[in-house]
Formats: sequence, C-alpha cells, structure tokens
Amino acid sequence: MAKGPSWNLPSPPLSVLAGSDGFSGMTRLLPLALLMCLASVVAGKIYGRCELAQTLKAAGLDGYRGYSLDNWICLAFYESHFDTGLVDHEADGSTSNGIFQINSHLWCDDLMHPSPNICDLHCSDLLTSSLNDDITCAMRIVQTPRGMGTWMAWRNNCEGLDLSHWLKGCKL
Repeated sequence: MAKGPSWNLPSPPLSVLAGSDGFSGMTRLLPLALLMCLASVVAGKIYGRCELAQTLKAAGLDGYRGYSLDNWICLAFYESHFDTGLVDHEADGSTSNGIFQINSHLWCDDLMHPSPNICDLHCSDLLTSSLNDDITCAMRIVQTPRGMGTWMAWRNNCEGLDLSHWLKGCKL
C-alpha cells in the first residue's frame, strides 16, 4: 500500500500552544466568543424609515388611540433616529431606552432605581432588535391622558404638523 507524502514539519513551540499560565489559545478565546454570541442576541438595530413603518403598521399602531402611523414614525425619528439600542442617561439618574426612548422613571425597571415599572418589563428588553416590548409599552403610554404628548420630542417636532412625508415612498 502506497503512503502519502511524509511531511517533516517541526512541532510548534509549546509557548504558541499555551500561554505562560498554561491556558491554550482556544480557552482564552472561549469567553470572547461567548460574549459576542450574547451581544448578538441583545443587540439593537437601526431601522430604515419604511421598514419601521411596515413593522409598526403590522403591529397595529396605525390609528391606535387616534394616532396615525406617520406620528409614530416621526416620534421614533426624533427620539432615537430609529435606533432600538439607544440608551440616554438623564440628569435625574433615569434612562430613556429603545426606539421610543421609554423612561425608567415610570415605565420600565433599570434594576438600579426603584420604579413603578408600569409596563412590567426590564429596560434592557427595549434595546433589542425586536420591537414587541417597545410597541406594547408605547401602546400603554398613549392610553394615559397625555397620549403621545407624554413624549416631548413628539410635542416639539410632530404634533399638529403635516407628517405625510414620513411615509412617502413606503410600500404599506
């Protein structure tokens, strides 16, 4: 039986295979790989305008409590520029979280400050690429007497204006 070529390659030095403390390179990379996997699970997402409009429409926000879809898109733009992973640290120690910048003072639990947690969720749940928690909590917020007026960004940039340009070109 014929043998394949014989390669007389030198073995790599032990220092390449193991660090000075005896841990292999693979063992050192394992925590980094795990961290990257976890980050990808909770990573936020920056939505495109029309993609967000389609998502919010599918979730039933168009016309919810009298607010048209373009109001929701305008709100999300001025609050987060469509970034689900945005966290803004406020002067009072609270955080505003996610695409609608939902504040930990009332609406979610940041695990650091006592809060009524009206939406019954952790603020970190608002930072993922999934908008389910954000939408559910935003629906709860607009049920309050102030409605969308709860958000200063909406009052200052969207309320009472022609917002039709926010949906222009979107296939809804």
